[in-house]
Amino acid sequence: MSRIRANQITNKGANGAPNFPNGITATGIITATVSNSTLGTLAVTGNATIDGNLGVGGTITYEDVARVDATGISTFREGYQVGPLAGIALTAYKDGSIRTSGIVTAASFVGDGSGLTGAGPTLTGSTNNTVVTVTGANAIQGESKLTFDGNTLDIDNGNIGFKIGGNVNSSGRTNDTYKLARLVTPHYHNAEEPMAIMQVASDGTDNIISHGGSWNGANAATRHVFYTAANDATHTGSERLRIGSAGQLGIAGANYGTAGQVLSSQGASAAPQWANTGTHYLAYNNRHSHTTETQVNGSGLSNGSADGQRDCIVINNGNYHTITPTHVDDIIVMYVATNIYSNWGARGSYWGLGMMHSTATAFNDNRNFFFRSGQHSWGNGLASNGDHYEHCSIMDQWDVSDLSMTVGTTYYLRGIAQVHNTDLQVEINNGSGTSSNAGYVSWLRHYKRNA
Repeated sequence: MSRIRANQITNKGANGAPNFPNGITATGIITATVSNSTLGTLAVTGNATIDGNLGVGGTITYEDVARVDATGISTFREGYQVGPLAGIALTAYKDGSIRTSGIVTAASFVGDGSGLTGAGPTLTGSTNNTVVTVTGANAIQGESKLTFDGNTLDIDNGNIGFKIGGNVNSSGRTNDTYKLARLVTPHYHNAEEPMAIMQVASDGTDNIISHGGSWNGANAATRHVFYTAANDATHTGSERLRIGSAGQLGIAGANYGTAGQVLSSQGASAAPQWANTGTHYLAYNNRHSHTTETQVNGSGLSNGSADGQRDCIVINNGNYHTITPTHVDDIIVMYVATNIYSNWGARGSYWGLGMMHSTATAFNDNRNFFFRSGQHSWGNGLASNGDHYEHCSIMDQWDVSDLSMTVGTTYYLRGIAQVHNTDLQVEINNGSGTSSNAGYVSWLRHYKRNA
């Protein structure tokens, strides 16, 4: 073995470093003071100490290194891998993403977690549209009896399936405290408070159900409508009962009856109907009067019952009564009165009153004189009695069958006068002097029989 002992080795020209074309092997420590030296291949079998920076243009490979201890920031431009070469367990990429096949443990995670799988509580029993409930600290259960498809909430429970309410105007359910629940629906006008459907209250004395209102903060209902159907497979149904905004009751719609009527049962298989109390009820009540005088002289008139003849002097001045009988037992009560004036300076005069009906307002169809008192009902045949004034009236009561009327037909009724053939004028409907509701007066009351 040869040995070279020298303080300094230079190149041939003594102006640079020597070349070792076949390499150099060192078993001790090599200390280099020149920073720009270039080495081809450097193999170090022992320890290497570098006081300055180490720049590596290629790849640094660590073999059998237990740990890397860095006190500053380590930068890996292409990412880094952790694990044995045969099976990398973690890869960190330069875009910031990390892929690992093991368990990641952290005090907290930040992000939406949309790409996570198998994370969080375990969901069991989950099928489409089921609503979930918590069954433990880290578990939720899909409820097969409670579903929601975006439109309909379905609770499959034949016992208590829906429970709402709590302490009045607050939350919680304190024992021995007024409890309240309210149900509303949105108003037609969005700016308005909702419409009240129902309020349920338990105040310790009463359990109260209020329909359609009862509290401030919701608009009350203006109508309650109740429907039923003939069978269990009918849509919509038929309106059977309604309650209007004034509290009126309507049967099968807006059928509120008339004043004085009552609800009458029609038996177990029929709806009730409005009916009148007693055997008859007042269906028509009319009165009219006037003071238009009618002057006639019986000597110039012919006998007969046409308008203007002695037994049909028209005195009603266009007024009449109107009735439509509904039963042959309907009752008609009619009254006719007039003031009469006649001067008996030469001879006396006679007159009477009557009633008639017709199916025409001109009283020219189906005429029937159902009452006439007679031409001699009032008056005097004596002369020299001077002026004579007299108030005359007739009134009577009939069934429809007495008047030869047909049920369901509309009739018009009026009062008439009669005169005798004496050659002296009779003034009917006289209005002389101070009087009120005098002259001609007539009223009629039609009492219909209850069905």
